[in-house]
Amino acid sequence: MADDTANVSKSTVDPEVTSQSATAVVGGGAAGLALAARLSEDPSMSVVVLGAGVNGTKIEYDALEALGATGWNWDTMFAASKKVIHLPVANRSNLRVLTESQVSRIIWSAEKTNKGLLNATGVEFLALDDSIDGSPRKMFLKASNIILSAGALNTPKLLELSGVGDADILRRVGIDVEIDLPGIQLMTSSKLEPLSTASYALKNGSVDVLNLIRSAILVFQPFSALFNASDLARSREILSVKPPNISIKQFDIMKTMIEETDVPQVEFAWNIAADQNNVTSLVFDRLILLKPLSRGFVHVNSTNPLDPPVINPRYATHDKFALAKAVQYTRTLVNTEPLKALVEGPLIPDQNVQTDEDFVNFVDEQSVSE
Repeated sequence: MADDTANVSKSTVDPEVTSQSATAVVGGGAAGLALAARLSEDPSMSVVVLGAGVNGTKIEYDALEALGATGWNWDTMFAASKKVIHLPVANRSNLRVLTESQVSRIIWSAEKTNKGLLNATGVEFLALDDSIDGSPRKMFLKASNIILSAGALNTPKLLELSGVGDADILRRVGIDVEIDLPGIQLMTSSKLEPLSTASYALKNGSVDVLNLIRSAILVFQPFSALFNASDLARSREILSVKPPNISIKQFDIMKTMIEETDVPQVEFAWNIAADQNNVTSLVFDRLILLKPLSRGFVHVNSTNPLDPPVINPRYATHDKFALAKAVQYTRTLVNTEPLKALVEGPLIPDQNVQTDEDFVNFVDEQSVSE
């Protein structure tokens, strides 16, 4: 039987892969792999995917087997992930997937074009599974085309490591400026969906723990379901000032969706859970703003590509207010029959959280980004 994963390998590559001019896809996530699969449908194209590897660490996966899950360890999971990811296109000789390969920078041409532009000629990457004196071995891949698909956080980080970004920030960490482009590090709402939670204790015996709801119930609500007249007035007051780093046109459209339509704005995901003592609770584990106004930033923290970036979501005032209203709305839901007859009282936030200001403070302290 042929090896289904022949074209998937760790970072060590044969000389012809690094010397040929290929299309490099930086990022081995779902988007990068799907794109590579489509591009490699053309047999004349040589496509190389570079990814840092499967999520998690060896010790985490090996712990599964140590706890009794025989056969579930780092080696077996790695082999399985290669098959699942690569099996449909395993026979394409023009597609290579390199795991354990952390791209550290884009390599630019020595001279600019006659229009003053830079040409990318390849990428530098670190072989995480091959060290020299304790540090990952540095390797290079020549590429005629480079596609960055490393996600909303790592793509701007890679650009900044390559000298593309806000010149002041790049110089501050010791990176030579190739292109002064301040806007690339701004995070859009797609990675800034603010998320909070709420939970309520259920009365003893109100739910059969053997027949609990195992999958979340999803509800999508417009702000018109959450805001009363006073809330709407407060919303309009906040929206009289445009948040930073969002265009006027986009802001105006989003204000219209907030104020004048029934466009879903908040996702409520909830279920019933039981702890080890069969104490049951109603849990809203995903209260998410679907169209936030916040625009945060991500920046390199140093010249070391293995260091995580600095991330600041810069939550806008209206996002905090709206998410607080979503948490507050769960109190309305549980005080409505038939839930009211089942609920003992609030757990998170607790009974001390009562006023609008209390809920805003709770959201400010407890919320994260989706």
